[in-house]
Amino acid sequence: IPFAEETRLIIPIGYWVIRTACSQLREWNKLGFTNISLSVNVSIIQLQHPGFAEAVSRILSKTKIHPEYLELEITESILLESLDVIKNLNNLKKLGVKITIDDFGTGYNSFKCIQELNVNNIKIDKAFIYNINDEVNKAIIDAIIKLGHDINIEVTAEGVETEEQYDYLKKKRCDKIQGYYFSKPLLPEEATMFFKCALKNEAI
Repeated sequence: IPFAEETRLIIPIGYWVIRTACSQLREWNKLGFTNISLSVNVSIIQLQHPGFAEAVSRILSKTKIHPEYLELEITESILLESLDVIKNLNNLKKLGVKITIDDFGTGYNSFKCIQELNVNNIKIDKAFIYNINDEVNKAIIDAIIKLGHDINIEVTAEGVETEEQYDYLKKKRCDKIQGYYFSKPLLPEEATMFFKCALKNEAI
């Protein structure tokens, strides 16, 4: 990824990733899994590209995916001073695409991001989740969840691997959970089977 960013190959690669992700989401929609959102990480180099928001709009139109089901994850280190970045993010928000701050709490731009970008979701970095019994980590997790709820932003916890972590986050009303506690990363066909099993268990 650093090499791709340095050579700017990350721009065509990034578009391929978004097209592939949206096409896969469309396939799941056809199978009846219509209430699924899909998250894609984007690079600062992509966001600095003047036509990024327009290209994403065309991909959504071509794949017939509603914008609210696409979530783009950005890091706190994005250059908010860049006019192209701000313009792209604002245009994506107008489209209805959701914006998430990844690894929230680990960078220097945390609060500036949520103040200026009107994001939809913040993801608690797994570094705080890993040792959830640590009192400092608990205080940070509690504060991030409360902050998100107070300003109507969803909160996702990353790196959840144990029942103890899950139970604590559920008790604190964290909105979403991500991690090996539910599943390892899956190929598209494996994810399809996962959805089918989850739907079957829900029906039971």
